[in-house]
Amino acid sequence: MEGEKVFTKHYANSFRETGLLDYLRKNQIKQVIICGMLTQMCVEATARAAADYGFDVIVIGDACATHDIVYKGDTVKAADVQASTLGSIEVYYGKVMTTGEFLNGK
Repeated sequence: MEGEKVFTKHYANSFRETGLLDYLRKNQIKQVIICGMLTQMCVEATARAAADYGFDVIVIGDACATHDIVYKGDTVKAADVQASTLGSIEVYYGKVMTTGEFLNGK
């Protein structure tokens, strides 16, 4: 959108070496809404950092994505990676909602 602030990032954590934290604090923003990919990388790293910085964190789970991961020859299905990561975020760092729940204010 015209006039929208854009940050370019080079690391999983959106706060690392960007002006995001300063921008949010300067504008007295207390809540962050996170979506994107990969769920277990950028989304989780940003959610953890946001919680550490004291923000109210909401992750829109169905607006995040991942893929299968192969670890030591075993394939972990994307759905399992997604569920595990969103579960960890919900328990430790913030609220996980669907797009519909968020848009309907639930």
